[in-house]
Amino acid sequence: MVIPLGAPGDGLEREPVPTHVREHHAKWWWCLFVVLLMSMIIQLAGQAIFSALYTGISAYIVWYMLRDSCKEMSAICLMMLGLMSAMQGVFDLIILCSMLGGRREQHTERTHYDEKTGSTEYKVRFEWHPFFDESQGTLYNMQSLARLVSPIVMFTTAALCYWSHSYFETEMLESESVMGPDALGGFGDGFGGGGGPYGAAGYGGGGQRVGGSGGGQRLGGGGGNPAGPAATRGSAHFAPFGGQGQRLGA
Repeated sequence: MVIPLGAPGDGLEREPVPTHVREHHAKWWWCLFVVLLMSMIIQLAGQAIFSALYTGISAYIVWYMLRDSCKEMSAICLMMLGLMSAMQGVFDLIILCSMLGGRREQHTERTHYDEKTGSTEYKVRFEWHPFFDESQGTLYNMQSLARLVSPIVMFTTAALCYWSHSYFETEMLESESVMGPDALGGFGDGFGGGGGPYGAAGYGGGGQRVGGSGGGQRLGGGGGNPAGPAATRGSAHFAPFGGQGQRLGA
């Protein structure tokens, strides 16, 4: 289970929550929060402690995301909550399907014990009851109700997570299409191409200026000037591996 633990002012830039999610999805998320709390109460009444604990954690995550106008809601949190809820819903659905035809109860009692030999005889009795049976009391029926409610609530949570997460993806794609390839400062021409607004030239290109407008020098290229006046004076007389050799240690 993923519990959001981010604290305000932690220095991490949060992705903006889509406006459609804040204005139209928030009311459904608050309804889900109330349903999760009611489901947890039913599970506690049916003594389904682990199911109630899981439902309570899910309710806390939903409340955490919704507070301050969905300030803490994020795509990753929605994805993890949706996946975990879907998995839990599948497990609960399997158990529910095995009980819909009737619930089996097992009763074991000792019928005979031999002190001399130490042998003991037990009698095991199985009883089948309908999924809801008034004759079995309140606890039995609350357990059946908890089994019925749990997969419905979990699948509803997963569906709502998928619905809101799709708007995060849509807004991200729209933002990238609006920014375009020039939003990174004109580095889209690769090596050897013309630079962008930062004067970024490619390697081996046409000798673009570094530093934008002004008196910047050219680096590389066929028609550019060498980088600095010193290089201008010495480049005409420089010959690699030339000159007179010197003897060392003579």
